[in-house]
Amino acid sequence: MNKTKLFTIIGSVVLTVLIGVISVLADWSNPLGLPPASNTPAPLNVGAASQTKTGALTIGSDLTVNGRVCLGGVCLSAWPDAAAPIPTGDLVNGVCGPAASRLFATAPNDELCVSGIASAVSTSGTTWSWLCNGSGGGISSPCNATRETNWVAVATANKPSQSTDEIWATEKSVSWTSNGPIAGVRVSGGSDDGGYCYASWGSGNIATWRHDTSVGVYNVNNRYYDGSSIYSNPIYVPSTGGYTCPRGELQLILATNPDDSDHYLCFEGYNTCPTNPALFTNDGTAKICQNPWGAGGFATKTTPSILNVLAETVFTLKSNFVDGPSAGAVNCTMEVLYK
Repeated sequence: MNKTKLFTIIGSVVLTVLIGVISVLADWSNPLGLPPASNTPAPLNVGAASQTKTGALTIGSDLTVNGRVCLGGVCLSAWPDAAAPIPTGDLVNGVCGPAASRLFATAPNDELCVSGIASAVSTSGTTWSWLCNGSGGGISSPCNATRETNWVAVATANKPSQSTDEIWATEKSVSWTSNGPIAGVRVSGGSDDGGYCYASWGSGNIATWRHDTSVGVYNVNNRYYDGSSIYSNPIYVPSTGGYTCPRGELQLILATNPDDSDHYLCFEGYNTCPTNPALFTNDGTAKICQNPWGAGGFATKTTPSILNVLAETVFTLKSNFVDGPSAGAVNCTMEVLYK
């Protein structure tokens, strides 16, 4: 090979390399940011790590999934049959409602689920059960409430003795808020002297008392009504000392106490108790006459019909008594039957 031909070959190779370098340099542009900014996104691969693709994905053949397929938040692990088409809409999980924390004597039918669709309520022993079924592929939640078949004592109002005889004590009042629908209310109690137990809840009331309400000391004005006469508040004097009414009125001596003091009442007119029979209202008002003697229990009184009192209703139990010649007290209990 002569030198001219060799130089020609070498020159051609060098020229070709230079042209390629110039072409690459012509297409090159600097990165828009420091690494790893503006890097080319990683491609889908066969690795075990989860991957997310922002753009559309087109597959030219079958897609095989070993797991669940999720569309719009609805995920399926098996292809549904014709009777159960692919669910659509938002995913809704079943969540138990306020009824799940309450007591019921009969099957609950309100506030079963916060979300989801409630199933039929079943019972076993002391438990009510139901499901709050999810939809759109959401989960379902089992729910339970306590089944109550007995009367439950929920409030007491006990009033101890007071120092002043023959007049009404200061009324005792307690409140209770129901934690479930109520089907019945009853009150019971007793006193050393005349008195009452009284429950009210805005839409109803139930009361019981010791004596006939046509005679006795009236709780509105503390006057004594004996069925034909009205007497003033009592005056206490030693049984050996006697007493004369200030205007010369007729007197009534109620009793001689163990402490040797007589109870004198001065005549003021004629009448029976202004409120007879006794009056008890749904808003908590009581008007009644009771004798200040004759200790004993009250008859248990129950609401005469099935109630439908809603949960979270406030009940008020009140008690009071007429203090007798030496001492007195009253004890009251309210019981409820859950619906």
